Order: sequence, then C-alpha cells, then structure tokens
Amino acid sequence: MKIWMRVVNKMEMISVSHTFEKLIQAKKLFSQHDKEIVQIKLKAGEVIKEHRSPKHVFIFVAQGEVEFTVNGEEVEVNQERILYMEPDELHALKAITDVSLYVVKC
Repeated sequence: MKIWMRVVNKMEMISVSHTFEKLIQAKKLFSQHDKEIVQIKLKAGEVIKEHRSPKHVFIFVAQGEVEFTVNGEEVEVNQERILYMEPDELHALKAITDVSLYVVKC
C-alpha cells in the first residue's frame, strides 16, 4: 500500500480581498494543482461579502461559530457541523463569535 503524505513546515501568509468588506489575512496551509487549504480567522461581527468559488468547498470550524448564507439560505456552522458547497454556489459569512475556520477547495 502506498501512502502519500506531504509535511508542510512553513505557512504562507496571503491577502484575500477580492470581494470582502476589508482585507482579511488568511494562512494558505496547502496548495497543489486544483486543491487548496486556507485558514481564516475572523472577529465576532466580521463579514465576508457574497462571492463564488469555481471549486467544491468544505468548511471546517476549529473554534467559534459562523453564519453562512448559501444561495439565500442561512446555516450556522461550528465544530460539530461541516459545510459543503458545490462549485459556483453564491455564499457569504458572518462571524457570530471569534472564529477560526479551514476552507478546503478541490
């Protein structure tokens, strides 16, 4: 059995600002071809405006709680729930509490 693993020693800081109300600092943890993992931290009340991703998106919350609006439907996501979005689904989010989340795109 072949096991593929890549250890990432250095996190790359990236600025993500394409449709957000203000500049959001995010850490790109992994990027290869069409796959990407990004960590985003928001303070309570911070908002990321509606946008789309051309990829499948999985949201994993490490700490806190966040409200996503996906195609007009609101859903709260925390450590006990994972959010999955199809490519090109319109979505936005608002941090209910201080939140740390992981965005996996593939």
